Amino acid sequence: MKKLFYVGALSTLLLTACGGEEKATPKEDKVPASEQTEVKEEPVTAESKYPFPNAAPIGNATIKVSTPAGDSSNGNVPVLFVSENDLVVSIGVEYENFDGTIETFVYINEVFNTSKQVGELMQSSLELSDDNLKPGEYTVTAVQFTDNDPTKEPINLTQAKFKIEKSS
Repeated sequence: MKKLFYVGALSTLLLTACGGEEKATPKEDKVPASEQTEVKEEPVTAESKYPFPNAAPIGNATIKVSTPAGDSSNGNVPVLFVSENDLVVSIGVEYENFDGTIETFVYINEVFNTSKQVGELMQSSLELSDDNLKPGEYTVTAVQFTDNDPTKEPINLTQAKFKIEKSS
């Protein structure tokens, strides 16, 4: 009976010794919590391919933005309802009195969106996606620059507004 007791005690001792070991790790791998740095993600902000002109409206050109709720004529701000499932939505834009021999640069909230060749009277659409589908008020600016160079002075600069609201 003594032998059985010693074998059982020895087995328990060996199992406890093997199971209770921790893996040895190098001291330099452990960084105290006070010295750990937290990595924070910065919000992504839209960068403009071309700089927004710092100028007041100039020239005889005009634009009018259209949504199913109406258009921006007479200072109106038409509403566009967008669902969270929408990836790309288009609005109508009517360009009037632009010089057809000069490229027109279109900005949304001072961020370059596209360039187009427009003339005396033209209707087109403007695709909205990503940040431009969030609820809020938006300003569409159409600009023509001297020598088609967006770093030079504007010849024509005009703006229209629209608003995006979340659909139910």
